[in-house]
Amino acid sequence: MSLFDASQRVLPEDSPEPPLLAAPEWFCVHAQPKKVSIAAQSLRQLPGVDCFLPLLQFRRTRRQKPVLVTEPLFPGYLFARFVFRQSLRAVYYSQGVSRVIHFGDHWPIIPDDIIAQLQQAVGETGVKMVESPIALGDEVLINSGPFQNLSGLVSRVYPGRMRIAILMEFLGRQTMVEIPMSEVRSLRDVRQAVFVPPENERGN
Repeated sequence: MSLFDASQRVLPEDSPEPPLLAAPEWFCVHAQPKKVSIAAQSLRQLPGVDCFLPLLQFRRTRRQKPVLVTEPLFPGYLFARFVFRQSLRAVYYSQGVSRVIHFGDHWPIIPDDIIAQLQQAVGETGVKMVESPIALGDEVLINSGPFQNLSGLVSRVYPGRMRIAILMEFLGRQTMVEIPMSEVRSLRDVRQAVFVPPENERGN
C-alpha cells in the first residue's frame, strides 16, 4: 500500500483551485522531531481540519524489562483533512508541524480509501495493539545473557512459556538455544503486522 502513487491527483501550488477541491482532502503532514503528538493536538484545534494519527502499541525490552511502547505507525508523520486553499497556511504553521508534504509545486492528496484502510487497521481508538512482535522466522538480537549482542533466526515460539528457540551461529557452528522472549528484540518492523491479510486472502 503506497501513500504516494504517481497516478494520484496532485495540486500545483500556484494553480487556481479546481471546483473538485472545494471539499476537504487528506494530506500527509510531517511533524517536528519528537513532536508528532503536539502536532496532532494543535491540528485538532483548527476549525475545518480533521486529524488522523494512527498509533501502534507493543511490548519492547528496555533495561532487560518488557515495557509497553506506543509509537506512530509512520514515525514522524500524520494526516490532516482540510480545504487546501482555505486552511493550508494554518496547518503549515501549527505548533509541532514541520511541513505539509509536497514535491516542488505538487501537493499529493491521500485518497479516502487509503485513509479508510488505515482507520480500519487501527480501529476506533486509533491504536493498534501488536500482541507479539516475535514471530517464527524473525531475525532477533539478544539483549542480555551469555549470548548478548548476537543475532539469530527464531525457529520455534512457545507463547505459553514466553520463550523462543533461536538458530544462531556460535563458535563457527549452527547452534540452537532457548531463551525468554524478554531477552530478545525482533529486527522486523512491527508495523508490518498491521497490514497482514487474513489467512483466506493470502496467496490470492
